[in-house]
Formats: sequence, structure tokens, C-alpha cells
Amino acid sequence: GADAKQRDDMNFSWDNRWYSEVTRHEDLYVVEMAIPFKTLRFESDVDQWGINFFRNDIARNQYHSWTPLPINFELYDLGYTGNLVWDRSPAKTGTNVSLIPYTAVSTSTDKEQPDPVRDTDFAVGADAKIAVTSSLNLDLTINPDFSQVGVDEQQTNLTRFDLNFPERRAFFLENNDLFADFGYNPTRPIFTRRIGLDEDNLPVPINYGARLGGNLTPKLRVGLLHMQTKAEGERVGQNYTIGVFNQRLFNRSAIRGYVTNRQAYSKSDGRLKNEFGRNAGMELNYMNSSGSWSSTAALHISDKQKFGIGSFANLGLEHAGRNWELRINYWKITKEYYADIGFIPNLEHYDAENDRDVHLGWEHFHTRLGHIIRPQAGGLIVSHKINFRNDLNYYEYGILGDRETRGEYEIRFQNTSRLEFRPKNQQTHLSFATEFTEGEP
Repeated sequence: GADAKQRDDMNFSWDNRWYSEVTRHEDLYVVEMAIPFKTLRFESDVDQWGINFFRNDIARNQYHSWTPLPINFELYDLGYTGNLVWDRSPAKTGTNVSLIPYTAVSTSTDKEQPDPVRDTDFAVGADAKIAVTSSLNLDLTINPDFSQVGVDEQQTNLTRFDLNFPERRAFFLENNDLFADFGYNPTRPIFTRRIGLDEDNLPVPINYGARLGGNLTPKLRVGLLHMQTKAEGERVGQNYTIGVFNQRLFNRSAIRGYVTNRQAYSKSDGRLKNEFGRNAGMELNYMNSSGSWSSTAALHISDKQKFGIGSFANLGLEHAGRNWELRINYWKITKEYYADIGFIPNLEHYDAENDRDVHLGWEHFHTRLGHIIRPQAGGLIVSHKINFRNDLNYYEYGILGDRETRGEYEIRFQNTSRLEFRPKNQQTHLSFATEFTEGEP
């Protein structure tokens, strides 16, 4: 089953060859799917698989699942799968190894020059995926360019802090929850987009990378990642190393930890330089057997050159019932805390009056209480949902930075339409002068 941090996650990155046909009749439909065993990783001596099927009946605004599933859980919750029983265990079909080489050639000519010279660039590289075991995968890459990755969704940033764009590069996606789910959204100490992309999300050339992830035992998952970016011009190269583990406890709980290291190296001699950022952390996630209650306790530390040791502590409690929802979360980040391979908003502030960046620690309190009323089936209204939430951010010396108090009332109708009311009271205390136009801060 999934642990407390994975319950709401669904990954659409799986992209393999499979086939399907659908036949519609007057009172039924038939779906036939063929998924080659070679596209799956499994143990050959296991004759029962956990599986579920669900469909969205848009005409009647209904979801149907193969196994009984409480309405307060997502359809893909791994705690409610059924058994697929084989008459004999499926046999493996050869090795699961794929190699994808590439070449790229570009030419350019500056026609404005008196004597134009054609400039030609030629690049080669390769990606490889190796199934070490049925549940442990090794990804290798040499000189990747990620040219097949789609562009990011355009966002307009009206906030004082950076926006979080999702990871889309295939090399980082498989078993990505092992690395990306530490912390509490949006505060993540591991954010792989820091590797191979600069602050403007433009590519930074990568020399090579290796990534190992999956299960060592049925209850222990591990992940290792190492990548090196190129040193070009005044930009130094960087070595990135990440190690993580996730040990399942009881039925649906887990203890997990990570270490990260970002260290610069010199282009001239290839030696590591004394310019680094390192992080480590441990988290305990408890979830009861039904998945209705979960809690989190976490402690992370950082060690960055010239700034010393910083810490990030987190406590959380969550209840997801049929009629009541509750979430309480608290974290504290000291001003010495940095995460060079992470995404931690609210730490960096821009002082427009003095044209400088200021690094501040902060505390966050989040509370939310919700009640859902579900009328009997057959009516026009599916549910009434009432929520009250409050968010508080405090900076150094107990200064209130942001406060948002919000009420929500949502009516969902049978025809999928919704009616929402969201009164909100918001307060922001600017710690530094801010620019909104070209004028004075």
C-alpha cells in the first residue's frame, strides 16, 4: 500500500507499448487490453497481483471501480486493490534493457559579417534503461539534451516568490516519488529541476548521469542519483549526488531519509572545490490501515559553506473521512537553512530599495476543517462541501508576514457543474520595499 505521502499522487509518465479495443453494444460495452509482459517489471514466482480498474461515466457524473472503495479516497488508492490470481505465474520475457542513442547537428551563418563563416555544431549522446531486478531500475545518460521534453505551461507570476514548475524530463520521472515527496508541499528539499537547468529554466549542459531506484526488499525502497554538469566559460561545473531510502512500517506507514550534496568543481583540473551545499533529513509518516488518519514528523538539516548549520522541522496531522476532513500542519525553517537541490519558497526576499536579496527563516501554521454533506442518490445535487482554513507565516522576531483566512462553500451538481463561494481575508506585511512598476519602490 501507499504511504501517507503518496496517497494523493498519480503519475502519468509511464509510456510503453500496449493495445486496446472497445466494442459498444446497446446495454453493455466490452474492453479488451493487451499489455506485453516485457513492458512490466514483476517477480516470476508471484501468482497474485494487486490490481484495480475504474472508469469515468461522464454522462451520469459517476466513477465506477472494480473493487469496493470508500468515497473519501482516490480511486487509485493502493490500499483498496483487488487480487488478480494467475493459474500459473507469468514467465519473464527476456531482459528488460533499452538503449536510445541520439545525434544532433546544427549550422548557423552570420550574414551580417563581411566574410560570413558557417558555424557547425555536432553532438552525440545516449540514454539507457536497465532493469536490474523486477523492481530495481538503473537509468544512465551521457551528454543528454532532453530535446523531446515539451515546454512548460506558461504562468504569470504575481507573487513575491518563485513559481514551481513540474519535472518533465523522462530520466528523472520513474520512481520520482522516492526523491520528490520529502517535505510538505510546496516546501521540498529535493527538486530535480535544479539539476541541468539554471534560474531562468534554460538548459545547462550535462556530462553524464546515473540513477538507481526501486525496491531492494518488499518493504525497502532505495534511490541513488549522481549527475555532473559541464563547466563553460565563467560558469563552474557542478556535481549533484542524492541518496534516499523508504522503509515501510506496519501496513501503510513508513520511515524514510535522504542525503544530498551539491559541490562545484574546477574546469582546469577537474577537482572538487570547497563550494558546496549539503542536506540530510528523516521523516516518519504514519497512516492507519484504512487510510483515514495520517500524521507526519520530520527533521531536516543543511550545511552550506559560509552559512553554517540550518534546520527545517515539520509536524502534521490529517483526517480524510466520509463527512469530515481535518488538516493541521506546522513547520519552522531557520535563517541558516538552504537547499541547493530543493524548492523552498519564502526564504529569499528582494529588497528593491537597496537592490539586494535577503535570506530569512520563517514559520508556517496551516489549519483546515471541512464538512461534506452527501444527499441521497438521485437528486440534482451530489454534495455540499464547507471548508474553513487559516494560514499564517511568521518571519524572524515573530513578525507576521502573511495571513489568509478563508471560507469555502461548494455545491456539486449531478451534471458536473459547480457553484462556489469563497470569502477571503488576506493580510501581507512587506518586510522590504517592493517594486510594482518602473517607479520608485
